[in-house]
Amino acid sequence: MAGNNTQGTEGAAAMPVTAEQQGASPGKEAKAYTEEQVEAIVKERLGRDRESSGYYALKEKAAKYDEWQAANKSDLEKAIERAEAAEARLAELESRAQAAAWAQEVSQATGVDARLLHGSTKEELEGSAATYLELHPRQAAGVVLSEGGGRTAGGPPGESIASQVFRRRD
Repeated sequence: MAGNNTQGTEGAAAMPVTAEQQGASPGKEAKAYTEEQVEAIVKERLGRDRESSGYYALKEKAAKYDEWQAANKSDLEKAIERAEAAEARLAELESRAQAAAWAQEVSQATGVDARLLHGSTKEELEGSAATYLELHPRQAAGVVLSEGGGRTAGGPPGESIASQVFRRRD
């Protein structure tokens, strides 16, 4: 590298720098610098250059501008953010409503109470109903629709499944 005035590894003896390399007139004695001294000189020089060029002042102004810009978003940007949040919420609610409708549909087709079904797609709900019916074969065999549209499990007419499940057996 052209700017180095020493050669070798750290801690090695410093090589003398000629007067021409230092920028002095040819008649003066050469000085030797260690690597640490050169690094200190370079850091000092860079610090002075940054201070004199206004580097830190510009950096501070840029940070303040970024803060100001974030604080003063236009009304349009704020409205867009609100609209995007509302659209996301609407999509979530529509998804839940669709899942509830499918649960009712599967419940009516299989006789399994919609509250017992789990899933977010119709296929998942149908699989949940099938699993429930496999685990509760007595209910699967005895499920009939009553005249009022309610489900019964083959018990006395008009008695609901819940009352049949929870009645005492003596």
